Amino acid sequence: MSTELFVFPLGDDQCSGLNASSGTGTAGGPLRSLAAALRHLHGCTHARIVFLDGIHSLTSTVRISPPPGLRSLEITAAPGACPRLVGGVVLPPASAPEADDPLLGCIPAQVHPHLRCWDLRALGLGGQDGLRAHGFGCPASPAPMELFIGGAPQTWVRWPKTGTDLRIGRVPAAAPDEHSLPLGPPEAGFYCADPRPASWSSGHPVWAHGYWAWDWAASTHPIASLARQDDCCHVLTAPPYPAYGFRPGARFHFLNMPEELSEPGEYFIDRRHGRLYWVAGPEAGQHDALVSTLESPLVHLLQCHNITLRGLVLEAGRSDALVIEGGSRVRIESCIIRNTGQAGIRIRGGHHHAVSRCHISGCGEEGIKAQGGDWDTLDPCQFSVEDCHIHDIARRIRCYRPAIAATGVGITIRHNHLHHLPHSAIIFSGNNLLIEHNDIHHATQETGDAGAIYTGRSLVRRGNVIRGNHIHDTGPGVGHGSMGVYLDDCSSGQTLYGNIFARCPRAVKIGGGRDILVQQNLFIDCTPAVEFDARGLRMEHPVWRSMVHGPLRDRYLERKPWLAPYATHYPELGALRSLMEQRQPLPPENNRLESNRITAGVWVQAKDEDPTILAWLADRGTEAAPGTAPDDAPAPLDWHASLFPLEPPPGPRP
Repeated sequence: MSTELFVFPLGDDQCSGLNASSGTGTAGGPLRSLAAALRHLHGCTHARIVFLDGIHSLTSTVRISPPPGLRSLEITAAPGACPRLVGGVVLPPASAPEADDPLLGCIPAQVHPHLRCWDLRALGLGGQDGLRAHGFGCPASPAPMELFIGGAPQTWVRWPKTGTDLRIGRVPAAAPDEHSLPLGPPEAGFYCADPRPASWSSGHPVWAHGYWAWDWAASTHPIASLARQDDCCHVLTAPPYPAYGFRPGARFHFLNMPEELSEPGEYFIDRRHGRLYWVAGPEAGQHDALVSTLESPLVHLLQCHNITLRGLVLEAGRSDALVIEGGSRVRIESCIIRNTGQAGIRIRGGHHHAVSRCHISGCGEEGIKAQGGDWDTLDPCQFSVEDCHIHDIARRIRCYRPAIAATGVGITIRHNHLHHLPHSAIIFSGNNLLIEHNDIHHATQETGDAGAIYTGRSLVRRGNVIRGNHIHDTGPGVGHGSMGVYLDDCSSGQTLYGNIFARCPRAVKIGGGRDILVQQNLFIDCTPAVEFDARGLRMEHPVWRSMVHGPLRDRYLERKPWLAPYATHYPELGALRSLMEQRQPLPPENNRLESNRITAGVWVQAKDEDPTILAWLADRGTEAAPGTAPDDAPAPLDWHASLFPLEPPPGPRP
């Protein structure tokens, strides 16, 4: 038995849903909610749920767990429609604040004519707190309520303004860390060279976001006190503290001060009185205003099989847009996913799930996070992410929240356009993954010691192929810089084939790893094209010693890779058994550079003057001598196939 049901924002869940054209409220008219449509599927073998145009507000998660006997389900937009599933509330037109509004005394007078206000309590939106420490080292949590105007995230009021940061000054009780760099304990706070924060007197809680110790570890925390001392301000954060403490010179800015409302697009939520204040721009009133309210995912597919979601817009929840848990052959096609508080799409387990031709932007965390496959047996999950356009994500948590995160066995990431990202575009940890024909640019825009494509710290997560990608205009990178592909902390057994790297500060960074093949790649104005180091041999350094004898050794011995299935897939792993069991240093051996070409830039650099690397460079002759380009490499593969400007995939547009 097959059925087709229709859903319309002005429909009625008491109707049959069988007719899109019947008047709303009539017996045969459309349903109002997806949840009601799902209840009509008992006894069906094949079903299609069609969303008509409009805003479908969700007050709770839609949980899809089809009844027995349902063999396939398609949830799709009607032809020409652009239905929006919204985890929030569309606000009525804003008004100017009342003349006696007590908060006006805190806000600069020149801003008052541009200030707009919503009474959230009068709209039934009180109790929306949700401010929690978040970022590196903090527990996962939904975002607080956020404001979006015309589909664009607005700016939580901050100082200094977007594009500028303060620097940590003096740090009490600072002492050398394991890298011999000064670091202060988090409970002692730090000094800000500008006394301005001490003047904020509204009494509303101040927060701060910073790269407190490392350029790859950003987090946001409540401020316990701001005390002026001469021409400085002593800043104490409240627990939970930043993961590493405070380092002099680190970047940070303050958040949530009504006194600093000044620029169009900034907003502040007075959580005591339930009011939202927004500095309007010249186009105020021309676009809808939306606040996120739903604290759980918009849609959760649990143990679903043969389900397709197509042509929908999912937006503005405080958590994820879509969660796929278990099941098989769930396909997300030609959807727009935007402005979530956490991830856009989260896949946990199952097999043969696919995301294709989706446009994902404005997520607070990852665009897509996929985890699947079996590390014990190396059985693949056969997930795929293809033809997607993902950009401007990681709004709230800036580090290790890539456009695409892939963990597991047998995941394909193909032909995606990934750009304008604070940290990485793709982070992977797994086996037999394929990353190919992606256009990646303007990644690692805000962070350092990071790669547009990144993996690290495993000898057994190998067999991954990175091929035919166009990685360009990355960085600029801060601190330890930006890489095109970063194989960090002795990551080993990866293949980089036929990629084009253009204008990457460091195109390929091999951080102490082994068994790596870099073949037939084209490097354009990269400095250098390839960089090696030998950190696994530096046993005198406490950081590298603990890394090799800690997580690298533990993960290796846990998998017993001298036995099947790892010994079958990766026979070279068995040679490391004695090194790991005897806690020996780890040499960066069996790395190969073959038939690569460069134009401009620098060819190979060795960061560590280690005999293993220097001997390898000497054996390679002019092809791999530091600072030179190979001029006798054979003609490469057809690189031009990757040199194409990807356009956003076709699909619905708001």
